[in-house]
Amino acid sequence: MPESEPTNHAVDGIRAALLSALNDSHDGIDAVTRSGRMAVELLPVDGTSISLMTHADRRETLYVSGESVERIEALQFSLGEGSCFEPFETRRPVLVADLDVVTTTAWPIFAGERRDEPVSAVFAFP
Repeated sequence: MPESEPTNHAVDGIRAALLSALNDSHDGIDAVTRSGRMAVELLPVDGTSISLMTHADRRETLYVSGESVERIEALQFSLGEGSCFEPFETRRPVLVADLDVVTTTAWPIFAGERRDEPVSAVFAFP
């Protein structure tokens, strides 16, 4: 089996689950909550958050999967730097597999402040 097939199968499963959640939802918030929960269940991640940004200083958190994720998200927005701002500005994903390596140069204040949190990677999408 080619290496891309398991990945394609996983993506297909996530897409189907997301579409099902959206179709079964009675309102948008319910769909967002279900989507956030499914991301943790179906992807190799420990936590997730979903936020809506209309401007760098205008955002609303729609879903967080736990306290540490909530603290990381709040920290980014209070400092004005972190993985959530780049996708908003560039319209491209930010994939950081090792926060200890990247954050000291990309987000120096965030790097120092987030050290107490049990988060070692972030993946942010526009």
